[in-house]
Amino acid sequence: MRSPIFLTIAGILIFACVAADGAPAKKKKEEATQTLENPPDPPQAVVAETRRLVFQTSPLSAKGLLSQQTREALREIIKQNNGNQVVQIRAFVAGTGDLRRVPQLVGETFAEKKHLQLPAVSVIQAGGLPVENAQVVLEITSVAKRDVNPLGLLFVSAREHSSEQPLQPLGPLADQSLHDIASALSGRGEAVRVTCFTTSLDSAGAITTAMSSAFPGAALNLVQARRASPHTTVACEAVARSTVLNPPAAPGVTYVNSDRVVLTGAQTAFGYTADDARLAYRRFEKLLGGYGASIQSAALLHIYPLSASIAAQAARIHMEFVKGPAPVSEIQFESLPGMDSAFALEAVAPATTQP
Repeated sequence: MRSPIFLTIAGILIFACVAADGAPAKKKKEEATQTLENPPDPPQAVVAETRRLVFQTSPLSAKGLLSQQTREALREIIKQNNGNQVVQIRAFVAGTGDLRRVPQLVGETFAEKKHLQLPAVSVIQAGGLPVENAQVVLEITSVAKRDVNPLGLLFVSAREHSSEQPLQPLGPLADQSLHDIASALSGRGEAVRVTCFTTSLDSAGAITTAMSSAFPGAALNLVQARRASPHTTVACEAVARSTVLNPPAAPGVTYVNSDRVVLTGAQTAFGYTADDARLAYRRFEKLLGGYGASIQSAALLHIYPLSASIAAQAARIHMEFVKGPAPVSEIQFESLPGMDSAFALEAVAPATTQP
């Protein structure tokens, strides 16, 4: 005969097993789904101190595709600036990469640096770059920790030289354009950035050598604007540090000695009618006004049309908004971000009033 203690323990165990079988199983705690935040969008424009602006060009790389090259260029530029605030980036993209990735990558990269604000960004698709498989080059405008342009800056609009012959050597045309810039700056300032746009890269080495020889202290950039063109063209533009206070005027050269300037990103015009172009100019005028600047007094206005007909239409509308001679660099490119893009506007303008 079994003991009462044994029977009691057995009963408890049987009851526990029955209770466990009958109880509903507890659901496993669901893991929280992580949602990645979208990178912040770059601002449409930034206000910066004129006398502290510095200019750089990112090194070209043939490693990887657009995203990798853009990240590497951004990190290298941030490293070189050593804490200086980047206020504007002009990105020229070659190849078939998605142009919209560049502002996203700027947002991601700068978000990693909590002490850095986002710069204004322009993205333009070009025909090519002078290193095979290079997909992007960045022109950077930053703010130094001290005055580096105590007498102000000079902005030189593009000096274009063309030939009707499609196989005309580019070297002589580049020499003429660079000579024009040197003449415009003679007795006025020293170049800190020079950019040349060409219709071919056949003479890239010779043109780069000529640029280095003419402006040894400047950040240099060479870009093929379009893959195919009926003409042979070279157009070079420049930014210079003024070496005299209130230098004598020169055609296509704007002197800026205001305390602050507004630097915009490229603002795209969508649609191909005159009303579409007019709307783009109105929006751009409103943008500058919101930062205390004006399209009428812009130091340099870049227009990036995608065809000759769009360029002609933009020029006609331009005269409705800007009276008199205007410092304009107009270069035709391959493409812009967004469907139905026709042209884009970008400006450097003195901030004459508080926004």
